[in-house]
Amino acid sequence: MGPVQYEYVKTTRGHTAIIIDGYKFSKQNTVNGKTRWVCRKPACTAVAFSIDDVVIKYKDEHNHSPLVPVPPVFTSSCRGGPAIFVGGYRLVKHRTMSSKTRWRCWRPGCSAVTFTIDGVVVKSNNHHNHPPTTTVFYNVENRVERGPVPVNLLRINRSVAVARKAPNAC
Repeated sequence: MGPVQYEYVKTTRGHTAIIIDGYKFSKQNTVNGKTRWVCRKPACTAVAFSIDDVVIKYKDEHNHSPLVPVPPVFTSSCRGGPAIFVGGYRLVKHRTMSSKTRWRCWRPGCSAVTFTIDGVVVKSNNHHNHPPTTTVFYNVENRVERGPVPVNLLRINRSVAVARKAPNAC
């Protein structure tokens, strides 16, 4: 297991929760200083264990999208049009009405969409029918720069998707 990004937060009722890679966990129990954390989403089997506020084990088996929104990464498409990465997936601009923009997945047949208002994600149906893609950034000279998906955009157990080449890349 590689390093995971996590932070401890207080709930509205004053309890301690932990956010790991965008997923929120509640404390289930503590035995001999070892704390078991369970995902806040019902029927999800993901768990984490910590000792002295350090996550020592993370079973990343979620059956849902992250509960905490991941900030989008704005970039350009192959043809220079606007695109964003949300959760390791590339979406292209579909349409804009006033300040609200609808983004759709770049893959044909995938129905995932995300809505932004002034660059902030306000609604997302991030249920894709394919694995995440590798990041392809385009700079001012339109030269392709390839790299792995940033760690905060991919779940740890999806490292196989990072090694794949993005199909239909320019």
